[in-house]
Amino acid sequence: AIGGTHEVASSAIGGTHEVASSAIGGTHEVASSAIGGTHEELVTGLATSIEQTDSGLIFHGQLFSASDVVSAEAARIIDANNYNLIEAVVSISEFDGSVEITSIRDTGQMYIPGASLIRAVVRIDNVISSLAKLKTGNQLLDYSGFLSKKPQLSLGKNQIVAIVGVQPSIRGEILIEEVKSL
Repeated sequence: AIGGTHEVASSAIGGTHEVASSAIGGTHEVASSAIGGTHEELVTGLATSIEQTDSGLIFHGQLFSASDVVSAEAARIIDANNYNLIEAVVSISEFDGSVEITSIRDTGQMYIPGASLIRAVVRIDNVISSLAKLKTGNQLLDYSGFLSKKPQLSLGKNQIVAIVGVQPSIRGEILIEEVKSL
């Protein structure tokens, strides 16, 4: 958040997973745990890149389930039709691999193509290893630049990963700078 702190935390039997990232003048922390292993990640991107469908919300090519409250807030963000950066908390079930957006908000910060960091959680639909690209839904992600950091990187179909990168053009390919398996 600009000049503040945005925290989401919950805990129960099963351990704690934490993700921390920083933004302009503030800190974002997401921590969770539950029986059955629920993990939460912070995702960010351009407000106009989120789409509503009858099945849920699509963000960075990934379909997420969402509550009626979250869907209503996403609709408000979509209707604003601005170029702000949005944040969402995504819950990933380690039991069945289901993914859900549990909260979403407009940060009020202007999204700058190629400069604003994108954070995404995606289930890989296809790996094009000869080009170092991933596909999820209609979103392409290029991990070629990350291979210099981790040349032994191995990614596979249906694997859920969290990525950090930039998107030089609106709705274009995401250039991955960091990736981790979830």
